Amino acid sequence: MNYEAIIAQKDKEIQQQAAKIEELAHQITLLQKLIYGRKSERFIANADGAQLSIFGEQENTQEIVETQKETITYDRTKKKSDHKGRQLLAGCEHLPVEEIIIDTEHDSADIHIGDEISEKLAHKPGKLYRIRYIRRKYKKQGKMPSL
Repeated sequence: MNYEAIIAQKDKEIQQQAAKIEELAHQITLLQKLIYGRKSERFIANADGAQLSIFGEQENTQEIVETQKETITYDRTKKKSDHKGRQLLAGCEHLPVEEIIIDTEHDSADIHIGDEISEKLAHKPGKLYRIRYIRRKYKKQGKMPSL
């Protein structure tokens, strides 16, 4: 072998290794995008793994292979809360109560169906007490209008 043939062979090996290095670097950037990139971003992988250019031209002339979306299904159980709702000043039963009854205008024929009660903690200097608001609820009694 002569000197020029050896140089040509080494140049060919260097070009192959440079292409392999470029391909591996591209794979690393794709993996970094998958790991560290935004999850809402999507990219289209080509059959050979080459990235499309910004102007829509393909580096290689092979067809674009669409990636299929994997569906992951799992059972989801909702934790039930132990909270039983808002208590009417629980733990303050020993405080004195001031009741305020709010009664709306109603006919004497209306039926009292219940009360809506809410409480509020109040204070005067040197004294704590509860204010209990009682709202009366009524049902109209009478004939239903005919349609």
